[in-house]
Amino acid sequence: MSSLLMLKQQRLRILLAVVIAATLIVLILLVLSAQHNATLAEQRVAQARAGELSARSIIARQNNLQLALLLSVEAFKTKDTDQSRNALAENVATNQQVLRILSGHTGRVDSVAFSPDGKIVAAGSTDQTILLWDVATGQKIGTLMTDTSLNTQSNQSIDKIVFSPNGKVIAATLHNSIVLWDVSTRQQIGTPLPVLSNYIVSIAFSPNGKIIAYGDGNRIMLLDANTRKPVSQPLERHYLGITSLAFSPDGKILADGSIDDSVMLWDMSTYQPIGEPLKGPQNRITSVAFNADGKKIAAGSTDNTITIWDVASGKIIGQPLKHTSSVNDLAFSPDGKTLATVSYDRSMMLWNINSSAAQAFKYTESLNAVAFSPDGKTIASASSDHNVILWDANPNLSTNKIISKLTNENKITVVNVAFSPNGKIIASVENKKVQLWDSETNQPIGKPLEGHTDTVWSAAFSPDGKILASGSNDKTIILWDVATGRPIGKPMQGHSQSVRSVTFSPDGKMLASGGFDSTIIIWDVATQQPIGQPLKGHHSFITSLLFNADGKVLVSGSFDDTAVFWDVASHKMIGQPFGTPIGDPYQGSPEIVSDIALSPDGKILATAKSDNTVVLWDTTTHQVIGEPLGTRISYAGSVPPYSYYIAFTPDGKYIAVAGGDTTIFWNVATHLRAWSFTSPHAYILKIAVRADGKQLAEASFSDESVIVWNLDPQFWMEKACQQANRNLTTAEWAQYFPNETYHPTCPAFPQEP
Repeated sequence: MSSLLMLKQQRLRILLAVVIAATLIVLILLVLSAQHNATLAEQRVAQARAGELSARSIIARQNNLQLALLLSVEAFKTKDTDQSRNALAENVATNQQVLRILSGHTGRVDSVAFSPDGKIVAAGSTDQTILLWDVATGQKIGTLMTDTSLNTQSNQSIDKIVFSPNGKVIAATLHNSIVLWDVSTRQQIGTPLPVLSNYIVSIAFSPNGKIIAYGDGNRIMLLDANTRKPVSQPLERHYLGITSLAFSPDGKILADGSIDDSVMLWDMSTYQPIGEPLKGPQNRITSVAFNADGKKIAAGSTDNTITIWDVASGKIIGQPLKHTSSVNDLAFSPDGKTLATVSYDRSMMLWNINSSAAQAFKYTESLNAVAFSPDGKTIASASSDHNVILWDANPNLSTNKIISKLTNENKITVVNVAFSPNGKIIASVENKKVQLWDSETNQPIGKPLEGHTDTVWSAAFSPDGKILASGSNDKTIILWDVATGRPIGKPMQGHSQSVRSVTFSPDGKMLASGGFDSTIIIWDVATQQPIGQPLKGHHSFITSLLFNADGKVLVSGSFDDTAVFWDVASHKMIGQPFGTPIGDPYQGSPEIVSDIALSPDGKILATAKSDNTVVLWDTTTHQVIGEPLGTRISYAGSVPPYSYYIAFTPDGKYIAVAGGDTTIFWNVATHLRAWSFTSPHAYILKIAVRADGKQLAEASFSDESVIVWNLDPQFWMEKACQQANRNLTTAEWAQYFPNETYHPTCPAFPQEP
């Protein structure tokens, strides 16, 4: 074979190899393109499905909280979108005080009680059963079946249940009978107690467990708990039926409430009435309860009111407390400081007995009965939606919640808040001091940092978290040793007026402070001396300061409606201000820049303005990015127009905007509202996001506290599952996931039938 032929064949082989390789590359690219398109299609389908489930979740929340919680978990699992985050966050945050919802009854729940040791909660229903749940786990542990022969009407309810003081017996009213059960065996004890009336709704054990009292029509029957024989003649004073009974804590007095609008007190040593019936503005009495020391008695009424009397004098204390519908039941906390009331208006109110201040907890259906756990930490309420709800009796002070409340002992206004770099410490600025808090336990760390002689306005941690700087109305800045709580050196003086903002450079070597004197001073942290001359250029006081990531640029926001970039080395302004200077802010436009924030990559500057917007700026071009975020934040009261505060999340995807009683998270890329929290605060003064993005802290003017929100969606899902306390039933699954194989939404709970 000639060399020329061999060369041609070799070229052909090379050409063929190239063609094959090119073909393979094209095929691979086609496959990859197809896979990419398929992935995009799958993502779009998942996003649409997450949106659908989120919408269904919000709709379900109107009348089925459990279903709403479970659908929002499924929506988020399908795809993490703004809509699924919003549904999940709102469902959990709106009902953050709910610990668990206990399911199992098939009818309206009308009665509820805790065992004396607090380990069991029992509830009675129109389904004529009593269900028992383990309080710690939320799981059903027993059913007490009633003898249907006791009732001629199948729709009658177990209106009242009580545990004996030793926890061994449950007594319950069932239309025209009273039945007792052994708690350990779940078996009925003997025959029903003898009654004459056709409607029995009140029963109580004496504190020593020796007497069972129940209302039989308009009479009170007193029986020996062991022999079931009467210990006295029936107590008769009312002319209409008795609806409620309560023994005083020492057992010396028995109180009753009646349809005849009055409350009667009985001396249990003589079985005689004590004075005249207690009367107030109320109509039919639905419930009565003594406080812990037995000196006060409260009664709820069908006219929406709660009246409290002094037991010794029989006089009404204060003005009646009010719901918007009939008060169905009430209970005092074990310490006697709080009164819980439930109503047909679908709310539970927790009243401070000393101040009459109240917290309102809304639910999806009417609440028919209420009880405090013996330790006072949990409240159980019975609902018309067939469920029992366990509530956190003090949700704002508890840990492991979507929301926690850090309240200083002296109830001093909190004007600023900051996280340490590692997120473990929160600093709250309170009047003339700064308090440090453990962000995980919500407990204060040591004593307050005290040294300023006037109001403190600002605080900031050094990058290593070892130093805290605070600026005050006394015109000084103090550096604090975080570990010891002691000042480092003497107060730093340089401003001629109040110091409103402080911030450390990324390397911790410099501190910038902004004052009411419209100047900015850059300090050497080691020497505590100013570096160069003050920065001047704003026409009004400095509202906020921050360094960029490399520390070469300082950004300032001002009451003059501008934000300015400063070259740290030269102390000169970089480019034009963001916004338009207005001179004297009190004579020109009322708009101001109340807060500023830089995105983590430094490419976006956000300015919070008093015209209900947050403006995003390109830090390179100094141009506005898109339309302003139209926050339209609601306010609970009269609030100055400069109360908007902002913070980016660490990933830069969202910016939190707070004002009034609302914090809204906006999607930075789309400028669309993502999710929001409604705060117990009526007036938020400052916010801060933890470095890992798991918490947001709010400072409050209105109720002297710091609110801490948990921002972790994984936590939200865990909380939603805990609250729902079950999985979707097979019927619910078939309705919402007709073409999908059943799986448990919350793996910790068993599959529902």
